[in-house]
Amino acid sequence: MNKTEAKRMFEEALSYCEANYPDELEWAKGTTQETFKKLTAKKFLEDYCWVVYASGFRVSTIEAVFPRLRKAFKDFDLDGLLSQRKQSDSRRRIPSI
Repeated sequence: MNKTEAKRMFEEALSYCEANYPDELEWAKGTTQETFKKLTAKKFLEDYCWVVYASGFRVSTIEAVFPRLRKAFKDFDLDGLLSQRKQSDSRRRIPSI
């Protein structure tokens, strides 16, 4: 792809976002290095899950099921998830031969 075509596609996408998702666009424009310095593991996991699930479903669907996802992911608490994993692993012990 040449630079002219890439620029045209970017400008088209930007116009679409400005018209349809102005709040998200403002948030994205305000993202700085400081944003990432302040980012907690819990918030990262929550946002990561939102993005991954939203990439395959409509936002309205994600909004409806996200409380259940939050519960399934132990409120995005890494220690809670780790203890859940350890419990699961201990139930799957392979019998010795």
